[in-house]
Amino acid sequence: ALLCAAAAFAVRGFTLDQTAASTAAVAAPPAPEEPAPEIAPLLPLFPGRILETMRYRVAPGDRAVFLDAMQDVQHVRGRAGALDWRLYEDVAHPDGWLEAWAMQSWTDHLREANRLSDTDHQLLARVSAFHDTEAPKPCRFIAVDPDQRSSIARHATQAASAR
Repeated sequence: ALLCAAAAFAVRGFTLDQTAASTAAVAAPPAPEEPAPEIAPLLPLFPGRILETMRYRVAPGDRAVFLDAMQDVQHVRGRAGALDWRLYEDVAHPDGWLEAWAMQSWTDHLREANRLSDTDHQLLARVSAFHDTEAPKPCRFIAVDPDQRSSIARHATQAASAR
């Protein structure tokens, strides 16, 4: 009996090590590109909301598991400060998905990373692993008011001209 218990313990330990190794092997999702140099200093001053997106290409056989994981991602984004979160399926390409969430401001977007736990980072890495080609593509956009003819690029141009 003691020998059986020792064997079971060894097998369980090996299984846990393999699970930890496979979790550790999953790469973190890529970071979005840095803001353009002429825009970066203005971002904390600009009042627009930030829309963040992540594009995924998921094999049809992984659809159900991907959607289950994205339910957890929705909760993570909300806990990290997202005002809104949506998942969109590409109508022309059934393997195409777009995750979109909005943050109140650039400052709130920067705080978002600090609000994520290690478990949250592991979840986001697992979801990125569903992407069946190169890493998923993250993007960020800042809201502009077309009635005001105001955009951060215009402000950047004016600031550069004033120098």
